[in-house]
Amino acid sequence: MIGNIKLDKTKNIILSNENFFFISGNPAYFKLFRDVLEKKSQDHKIKVILYLRRQDEIMESMYRQDIQDINHRNYKFRDDYADDPDSRSTFDFKKYVEFFVKEFGKENVIIKPFEKDQLKDKNVVSDFLDIIGVKELEGLNIQQESNVTFSHEIVEYLRISKNFTPVLHKRLTNYLTMINPRVNSKPISMANPNLKRKIAIEYEKMNDDIAKEYLGKNKLFEKPLPENDPDWKPYDMSVEDSVKVSSLLFISLTQKFFTLQDDLNIMKGALKQYLEGQLKLEQEKLKKDNSKK
Repeated sequence: MIGNIKLDKTKNIILSNENFFFISGNPAYFKLFRDVLEKKSQDHKIKVILYLRRQDEIMESMYRQDIQDINHRNYKFRDDYADDPDSRSTFDFKKYVEFFVKEFGKENVIIKPFEKDQLKDKNVVSDFLDIIGVKELEGLNIQQESNVTFSHEIVEYLRISKNFTPVLHKRLTNYLTMINPRVNSKPISMANPNLKRKIAIEYEKMNDDIAKEYLGKNKLFEKPLPENDPDWKPYDMSVEDSVKVSSLLFISLTQKFFTLQDDLNIMKGALKQYLEGQLKLEQEKLKKDNSKK
């Protein structure tokens, strides 16, 4: 990817990807990445910004994302999800932090907790801009809500429909994005909150060691730990919830269809006017040509 990028030596360049941390687990790929990056950035100083999200919240986010993706899991949350090698590898912040510090130098690695109350203006975009020194925000369209989490109803709707709509699953996900803000029920944890608490406690010391080493503070995360819930069980979608999501989806698609139809009619009208105008011009030109003969 970056091999095709032309870096202007007079400008700052931002490369952002939530999967950058994966390169630390592939030495061959990282070597190629590093060689190209250094060749392309000879006139730039490389700074690495790592946003760290608490492991229990990552676990739930990963599960939700796996359901949204077409080729990933399609089962209700199970506690053994946390023991998946990919999950455990993702939880190991110490490994990622030490990797980037070793490769780019401690002075060039900036670590930030991904918690709303610890972000500038409680917004990750504002926080990122502040880190890179962009102070003048006038004219910038900064969304207060970005990458909004799907409601538990929509996640479960996707899980249930996954085996019936394999070809259209990604498109269905995009359509459901349109109605997500209108599903206003009380949020339900898709992951076992008892396990989330256990995972958060398990990695708490490692997180706090990172905070002491790189941020000069005792705690990396300030948000309270999840409460134990002895009555928790995976969300079981009711007929009513299924009908609610289906109805909102149908209404949204119908509205979109009529909007597209209206736009098409406007375009047809404009095209008709244009063609009639062109025809009139041709007829007038033909009359002039005949009058000269």
